[in-house]
Amino acid sequence: MPENTDGTQSPEVTNPTPETTTQPTPIVEAVPSEPTPVTPPSAEAPQPVETAAPQPEVAGAPTAVAPQVVINNTLPEAQPQLSAGNPKNHVVALLLSIFLGGLGVDRFYLGQVGLGVAKLLLSWLTFGIWWLIDVILIAAKKVNGVTWES
Repeated sequence: MPENTDGTQSPEVTNPTPETTTQPTPIVEAVPSEPTPVTPPSAEAPQPVETAAPQPEVAGAPTAVAPQVVINNTLPEAQPQLSAGNPKNHVVALLLSIFLGGLGVDRFYLGQVGLGVAKLLLSWLTFGIWWLIDVILIAAKKVNGVTWES
């Protein structure tokens, strides 16, 4: 036993040591990974989608499918026909404008449905001036977007 400074003996005090346990360290392998490229969504307009029209099958004949261009998710049969592919008769348009122009029938005939409705609803507000201007425009063949017959 160790002695104190006054000469007496003191009991031996031992500090308990904490038990240390060693745990195995997990082995982590570093695997190099390649970053996947991220492409941002494009801001350009959607491209037309080509679809195949169903063709009747003939036994023994090779089947060739002609693609059709789809614009705005509608098939060409459902797309409006432009006046350029459907020429209008000048005499018919002029007669419709003279006799039924106040009701917008001339504009309906020319394929301008929006103007026909507007003329039908609002021509009375112009006191016949819109009707007169349309008669002059059709007589001079100066209506925008209309292809006239030869």
